[in-house]
Amino acid sequence: MRGRAAVLAAVLATAAGGCDLPAVGGTSGVLRDAGGGAVAVLSWCAGFGRPALIGLYGVGGDNPLMTITREGAAPPGDFLTVPLREPPEGWRADRPLPLLDRYASYEIRVWNESGDGRMTGPVFRPGELRDLVLTERWGDGDAYVRTFAPVDEFRRAAAQTCG
Repeated sequence: MRGRAAVLAAVLATAAGGCDLPAVGGTSGVLRDAGGGAVAVLSWCAGFGRPALIGLYGVGGDNPLMTITREGAAPPGDFLTVPLREPPEGWRADRPLPLLDRYASYEIRVWNESGDGRMTGPVFRPGELRDLVLTERWGDGDAYVRTFAPVDEFRRAAAQTCG
């Protein structure tokens, strides 16, 4: 288990580094809940602030299929799961989760309160999700490296990326 956590930490550290877009201050993933719905899994570093907006996009799309906005107090700590179908208290979806094609590709994007920090989740197809967190990073061989891990391993590895 510890070996897999170390590999996942390396994956997340690479994912959190060097980008020309707004600062990346954490990592995110996606998993499938017991009802088969997609769940955004977020872990952020202290300098990121707190997540304030979550968008679900079709790959290649500039307009979100739906957005979930934080209306309540900032989430405590540095970890949060947000079911897209039914956001938790303090979060509001701008519309119901659209029917997702199990073979189409989607992406979750997350911004902080100021909009100058963001996290991007892995590209995923609903049909591939399971009860493990899917993350990805750009690998050395010009391809994405995808990793599935239990939530507790994801949390430990993500915490290591923040130092």
